[in-house]
Amino acid sequence: PSIKISNPLANSLYYSEEEVLIRWNSVNVRGKKVNLYYSIDKGKRWNVIKRGASNNGAFKWDISNFDTTSIFSKIKIELSNNIRINDINKGYFTIYGKPEISLISKESKSMIEDKSTYRINWESKNIRENRINIYYSTNDGKRWNPIEIDILNKNFYDWNIPNLKTANCIFKIESVVQPEIFSISSYPINITDKPLIVIKNNFNNLEFNFSDSININWESYNLSDQYINIL
Repeated sequence: PSIKISNPLANSLYYSEEEVLIRWNSVNVRGKKVNLYYSIDKGKRWNVIKRGASNNGAFKWDISNFDTTSIFSKIKIELSNNIRINDINKGYFTIYGKPEISLISKESKSMIEDKSTYRINWESKNIRENRINIYYSTNDGKRWNPIEIDILNKNFYDWNIPNLKTANCIFKIESVVQPEIFSISSYPINITDKPLIVIKNNFNNLEFNFSDSININWESYNLSDQYINIL
């Protein structure tokens, strides 16, 4: 008696929105049930796909919730009533987990100087070919302007801000291969080209004695020199 796996083949590629069709042949086997397993570490550890599946030579494996990409995937099938009768597929195949992109966007009242450099950060996993597009918008996403198209996904990008004057700007990151996989900023960044000083303290309704010390905090943008007057 024997079981021989015919699919998946070595070097096959499978994506999370697809099913993996597992095929096998059984010879001189009396058992009507099989157990199916997968491994993502070259067969060092096996995880259950299905126990007690019908021994009919085919099984559709749903990988839609697979969240890890593995290039060293393997399949093992064993007879349920005699696990010594089993087979492991030849070579390795690749499973691409569910793709995700999430821009890191936090609300901030700070300003960014026009024509300066701003680092865009995001988190991602399982992006096909690891290629992404980056866009910006100054009208709340009604129109997207390209920053970079088809670049390597490093989870960050240092953007040299063009001459946008004073604007609120949001970003969009998308997969090149799967443009439906994207993320948009939850909060805008505030860009200014005007000389600006913003006092960060709130002195409303505070009372001080003549001997008190006060820490005055401010942010400044686009000033023509490094000196200020405090009055």
